[in-house]
Amino acid sequence: MAHDILQARGNSQLHTLLTLVGENGVWSNSTLCSLLSSDIPNVEKVHEFLSREGPELLHMRIKHLIKLKRMDKAAILAKICAEFPEFGGKKNFKQIYLVCLCEIKPQQELMQEIKEVDCKEALDMICNLESEEDEKGALSLCTAFFKRQLLSGDAYCAW
Repeated sequence: MAHDILQARGNSQLHTLLTLVGENGVWSNSTLCSLLSSDIPNVEKVHEFLSREGPELLHMRIKHLIKLKRMDKAAILAKICAEFPEFGGKKNFKQIYLVCLCEIKPQQELMQEIKEVDCKEALDMICNLESEEDEKGALSLCTAFFKRQLLSGDAYCAW
């Protein structure tokens, strides 16, 4: 009842709690379980799940997976969130995804993933990580992008 009253007044602060209460457990949603086990569920179900969860709850889920050192699962969820058009770049999901890749992917695969990232966007990500006091993430992204610059012979952002 409180959620409905707050929602009617434009306050959605209880949305996350309501979403979690509706499930049989924090990690029991079938779509989430499928995603984290690398199964590819129906795209409509994934979009419905992402919309219902919202960027804040998904961001917390990803951060929790990172804290548990489950970088592979965090990377999967961050990539899906980064590619979801409704989120429109909220919560730096692409940045989180790339930081996770730096931890888990071999050099060759990592270079393949980051080759499409613009230098300005890379610098913004590194600066965001530094401002969040995530020196390890900033250093790993900085190293990856610098290696890409060196390997490609493009010194545009190497400074």
